[in-house]
Amino acid sequence: MLGDRVPPPVPRPRGDTAGDVVLAYLWDQVEHLLTHDPKVRLDEPDAVHQMRVATRRIRAVLQVFPSVLDRGSTRPVADELRDLAGVLGLARDLEVLRDRCERWIDDLPERVAGHRPTDTWLRAVDDHRAAEMERITEELSGPRYFALLEALDRLRADPPLTEAAHREARPVLSDDLVGACRRMSAAHDRAVAAEDADARLTAWHDVRKAAKRARYAATLAAPVLGKRAKRVRTWACGLQEVLGEHQDGVALRTYLDEHAPTLVEAGDHDDGVLVTLGAVAGAEVVRGEALIDEAARVWSSGPDPRHPLA
Repeated sequence: MLGDRVPPPVPRPRGDTAGDVVLAYLWDQVEHLLTHDPKVRLDEPDAVHQMRVATRRIRAVLQVFPSVLDRGSTRPVADELRDLAGVLGLARDLEVLRDRCERWIDDLPERVAGHRPTDTWLRAVDDHRAAEMERITEELSGPRYFALLEALDRLRADPPLTEAAHREARPVLSDDLVGACRRMSAAHDRAVAAEDADARLTAWHDVRKAAKRARYAATLAAPVLGKRAKRVRTWACGLQEVLGEHQDGVALRTYLDEHAPTLVEAGDHDDGVLVTLGAVAGAEVVRGEALIDEAARVWSSGPDPRHPLA
């Protein structure tokens, strides 16, 4: 009998201080990660995506609310969560990439440059994803992952709270949410000022990441801050979605370029494969330009990022 050697589960915080609100959200996201752990191992639909989302939300809490959780103490956990998201990332990206390719192929005309578009090369994408799933299973069975789970348990049981964490939630969460929006604004300024294509792509990617963190922060704070935080959440969500689609297009073009020989081989060296790859990549270039224009419109529709709760 294990008896008292098994620690009791950490209860979900129920109070109304800034620390209680942040820790309740953190508690929920750790549970979300744990719920999807076995589903990822079984490769259930959307499981990798959901586990990756949970890792990013937990990390965002540790980064975006320094007024509540001491960042120096949580940085090692945040770094491990970043690496776990990276382990999950390629398998998830390949899911998105494959779906995106299928949609483009369906939209192409019956003949392109004298050849019929073909999807036979997607077999190589499936093989690549299968290999990534094996790598994920191996990582989730290793000591580093189990050490991360133990660290998350300790974080929930004994969080490194700051003095401000014991104060009323509204002003503390408001300050941190405003900080997240201002960081997003700074990233946007760099994107607009970028002069060459590569720098512009990198800068807009940074805007997307900052928008995602602002969205998570606004989601956490909305029950306390109300409509103003919900407006920020809607705005950041719209920006993240547009720029996320843009980033998916950039990732797809990069993948097609880097893996073209393997894809052609998987398609039995059919000339239609190269034509299809070129048509898909070209369509993504046009779509990418339109998405940046759309991101600019979404940005202008939001609140003043310097005073987003005004």
